Amino acid sequence: MIANDIIDYPPNEFCNECKGHCCKSMGCHFSPNDFKELTFEALKTEIEKGFISIDAWDGNPLTDDIGGRTYYLRMRNKYYSDKKYNIVDFSWGGKCILLTENGCPLEFNNRPKGGRSLKPEKKKWMYWRIYQTTMRHRLDGIS
Repeated sequence: MIANDIIDYPPNEFCNECKGHCCKSMGCHFSPNDFKELTFEALKTEIEKGFISIDAWDGNPLTDDIGGRTYYLRMRNKYYSDKKYNIVDFSWGGKCILLTENGCPLEFNNRPKGGRSLKPEKKKWMYWRIYQTTMRHRLDGIS
């Protein structure tokens, strides 16, 4: 699936109830289409503004190869915002650096693709919450 094929979901009435649940767990990812240029210098300039981190996951979604590492850009996590060298962040978790009490300050069309494609639905959010609670319980019993 190409990033342009992923549907955008504008904010709805559930957003007020959600209060940034996903945004409190990690900054959203960027699509290559979120940038005007993909040159090293253009991306370096964007990263140096202080709102973007380089992240990675294991495997390659383009080839279904489970070896290697795939890099991507996402909004920086807030807990890294005060550090001088915080561009590379492979950790999981942390509040999005831009999240405020009133939600995301970026206009919808200026948000990274990961934020625009997040579908705010209570039902799905609750299923995810139940899933995570179950997984944590099971992992506690294993370790």
